[in-house]
Amino acid sequence: MNLNQRVLYSFRTSSSAIFIFFLLCFLAGCVQSVEIAASEAYTRGVDAMETGDHSTAIEEFTLAIQLDPEFAPAYRQRGSIYLENDEVDLAIADLNQAIELNPQDAMAILNRGRAYAYQDKFDMAITEYNQVLLLDPGNEAAYNNRGLAHLFKGSFDLAIANFDQAIRLAPEIALFYANRGRAHLMSGDPDAAIIDLNQAVELDPQSSYALLLRGLAYLETNVLDLALENFTQSILVDPEYALAYMNRGITYEALGELDKAIDDYRKGHELGHPLAQQYLSNLGAEP
Repeated sequence: MNLNQRVLYSFRTSSSAIFIFFLLCFLAGCVQSVEIAASEAYTRGVDAMETGDHSTAIEEFTLAIQLDPEFAPAYRQRGSIYLENDEVDLAIADLNQAIELNPQDAMAILNRGRAYAYQDKFDMAITEYNQVLLLDPGNEAAYNNRGLAHLFKGSFDLAIANFDQAIRLAPEIALFYANRGRAHLMSGDPDAAIIDLNQAVELDPQSSYALLLRGLAYLETNVLDLALENFTQSILVDPEYALAYMNRGITYEALGELDKAIDDYRKGHELGHPLAQQYLSNLGAEP
């Protein structure tokens, strides 16, 4: 190779190296730009989720996933929205993907447990909550949810033990007292239930759920005036609460106020309660 050939070869080799260098830099910049775009879409999704705009949130999380198929938080958040929308199969699919990408994501595992509970797969739900507590021993939501799973299985002592732990970790949360009160009520101890439900209502006077349960506890102990008062308060907080109307109807019926009972059963029927028509038929009334 003569001098001119060596110079030309050297120039071509250097040009190729420079081209490859700039190509790699360009591709790296594109990857970084895609990651930034995915992160921005995710942030917009979270913002939409916080304002209750679920459709926009799903669109943004989907965009984030399309831009970056390994963006685990986007799967988790989209799955949580599907769960809130009662699209349980879609939720589980997304949460599975989130957990596959990040097996340490306690929130995704917690939500998958909730999804299994929605399907009445309580043993599978409990397994998920156990895993959450291995990753995060101070997760009060996992104790609360595990307590509910045991409650629905009829394991009242285990349910109460889990609600005890949830309350120990977060004594300011009314829902945990309400759930423990529910467990006491279902286990046949309405007096213990009332103690917990008083605390729940004190912490959150607008809890239609706690007011309903306290009404049921008073109904169980035949303190009908307080039962009636609590069911009415529950309805005032949530006028679409079918169960509160039905139980107030039962209380009116026990008091002999049949017209008021019929009115409440009719409202329960209007709101879709499955037993309302039977209760109306028992009183010779039509929906």
